[in-house]
Amino acid sequence: MRGGYRSWMRGAGALAACAALTFASGASAYTMKTLYSFCSQDRCADGIAPNALTMDQAGNLYGSASEGGERGGKGVIFELIPNADKSAWTYEVLYRFCKGCIFRPGGKLVLDTAGNLYGATQWGGRTQGAVFELSPNAGRTSWTLTQLHSFKFCRRSGCVNNGYESQVNALAYAGSATGALYDGTSPLYGTTALGGNSQAGFVFQLTPKDGRFHYRDIYDFCPAPGCDGGGVSYAPVYVDPRGNLFVTTVAYGAGNGGGIIELAPGPHGTFTATTRHSFCTPFDCPDGKYPTADPIPDAQGNLYGTTVLGGFNNQGVVYELAPDGAQSQYTMLYSFCPNDVCDDGRWPSDGRLAADSAGNLFGTTRWGGIHHNDPVASGGGTVFEFNGTHQTLYNFCAATDCSDGQEPTGGLVMGAQGNLFGTTHSGGRRNARKAPDGAGTIFELSP
Repeated sequence: MRGGYRSWMRGAGALAACAALTFASGASAYTMKTLYSFCSQDRCADGIAPNALTMDQAGNLYGSASEGGERGGKGVIFELIPNADKSAWTYEVLYRFCKGCIFRPGGKLVLDTAGNLYGATQWGGRTQGAVFELSPNAGRTSWTLTQLHSFKFCRRSGCVNNGYESQVNALAYAGSATGALYDGTSPLYGTTALGGNSQAGFVFQLTPKDGRFHYRDIYDFCPAPGCDGGGVSYAPVYVDPRGNLFVTTVAYGAGNGGGIIELAPGPHGTFTATTRHSFCTPFDCPDGKYPTADPIPDAQGNLYGTTVLGGFNNQGVVYELAPDGAQSQYTMLYSFCPNDVCDDGRWPSDGRLAADSAGNLFGTTRWGGIHHNDPVASGGGTVFEFNGTHQTLYNFCAATDCSDGQEPTGGLVMGAQGNLFGTTHSGGRRNARKAPDGAGTIFELSP
């Protein structure tokens, strides 16, 4: 990607070059198929509001829904299984969370080479979130949940502040950004939105040893003046091949718009933090503001991501960071919503971008796009492609009553044939009793 994206940026100021970008907001060569609409079962036992998807090597999809389920409506873990020619899919609930237990799962699940699932919940029992492992029996007919670590309310490092909805975020590991399965032996890393010494969140590590996972708090975000990287993270970390961690934050920092922090491993398990970019330092934040997704690397190690706000129109950007120590270079590549109706989308979703073998980037926006029955109204979100120019691949709410889904939030997973899989937070087939606006969908876009 470095040769493709940077070549057309070279010779002009980064922000000035982006102002001249063109995009195609019209017809898409992709075909939309809704694979599943949530709240299709009685009492929404199948879940409400799905999160990001994970795919195994056989093409099965795994994910969580933050609400719904029979046991108090506190969320589910599910699997979506295709038939031989992938013309039909079977939905199965693997685990239902309950009130009084850990509950409200969020983010993308981790799948290891043995078929176990790992994830995080935002609430639960007397804890303020937990990290769990979900393991199948030999026939994969039943699953057992084990808490690997529970976060308790207190005022010291390793705790999560009480009363905040998004607390423990999704997990990551070396190789997770490339789609490799977790090996089950290397460390898992995670972030929180609050807690720690500064109550601005922290980064933690879980290392398997002697049959259990050992927890360690490795970095506390700093909201004080002079802490350029900022605090409060809503995204997993990215682990590069050398073991460096890249973390995005959405608050504080030099421009009060969050930042990108690199944590370099040192002796005795220590990490040294360096800010690689502070968002919103130019006037009016043309570089972007509030990165809520983790970055994705290309073959040269350049990182690509999105911010939910900022840019020329304050509706989010696509960015590139070329890590090179103190010489790291940040470039804003695309600014969303160049017109009043935001027909290219606005507010990029909190899931990471996906990339194909040619280096094209794919992502979603939570709102914007073309409304199905009102050309001057903002739509229900988009799927887009970026390869130096922007193209809208699909506009949600294209079907009556948004039965095709609305508000995609979890990013995309790319299948072996270039198909894109994702979730919408709302929309889909309506259930007037429990989800009058739709409980979300799982979708497939085929080129």
